[in-house]
Amino acid sequence: MTSKYRKQGEGASEPPLSLNHQYEHFIVDGLQLRFHSRRNNSLEVLNMEVQESSKEDEQKQLSMRHISLDFWGTMFKPNPLYKPLRNQLVRSLLFDNKLSEEEVAGLVKSTKDNMERAMICTGTQPNWYYMMAYLATSRPDINVQNIGERIKALRQENSNLVYKCSPIIMQDVRGTLKQLVESGITLNILSNTTFIPGDDLDRVLRKEGLLNMFEFRVYSDQLLVCKPSTAAFSKIISTPEYSVGDVMHVGDDPRTDGASEKLGIFPLIIREGEFSNILKYI
Repeated sequence: MTSKYRKQGEGASEPPLSLNHQYEHFIVDGLQLRFHSRRNNSLEVLNMEVQESSKEDEQKQLSMRHISLDFWGTMFKPNPLYKPLRNQLVRSLLFDNKLSEEEVAGLVKSTKDNMERAMICTGTQPNWYYMMAYLATSRPDINVQNIGERIKALRQENSNLVYKCSPIIMQDVRGTLKQLVESGITLNILSNTTFIPGDDLDRVLRKEGLLNMFEFRVYSDQLLVCKPSTAAFSKIISTPEYSVGDVMHVGDDPRTDGASEKLGIFPLIIREGEFSNILKYI
């Protein structure tokens, strides 16, 4: 393969000598290469203009043994039927139908947005019941008597609704997961959650026949730690079977999923319709 290299943020230069000796793995991202340095366990980024390449070269680029996957926006997207029905449950069980549908929709959205911003800033996750209590008390003119029992009822009703109006599996996900498993790649899920807890996501995976494809699943509402915290990503490599050089994390949000790079875990950021691109890196 004939290439021109330029180290990111610097002038043009030749590639390092003994490239294969100094770097363990690299990921092609557009016209960017991310190299994992043997010398200092860091990631170095080079821009590359590829003039020619062979299939054999591409197959030697990576040797990942384990892939971590985000749930939302990576493998599944929300069912459009879910949100309005969930808001009806919230209106009935938390607000006694005393607020309009528009008011409830606004409160739910602002609560969810506030929680997600706080999660990204702190790397910590409030539990589901706390979030619902925050939502229920956001209007001081609403009676919060027996709010604990009402929140428990909402938890059960919401769980049933998630199963009925399940998240929609995205393009190429099922076939790509099958190919990965058949290739000997092990998989896990590492996903932030807000209004839909991880237990409900596991039920969706079981319903879709996908649950057993994953060695383990880590959801932020169960861990009470969330991406972009390195504590969340450390769960991927806490087993002795995997080291950082063996693992890739795939997601759709560079703010949260891209933070795997802090531990030396390769981040691959994809958009809808790009899931099968993972196969290029194994």
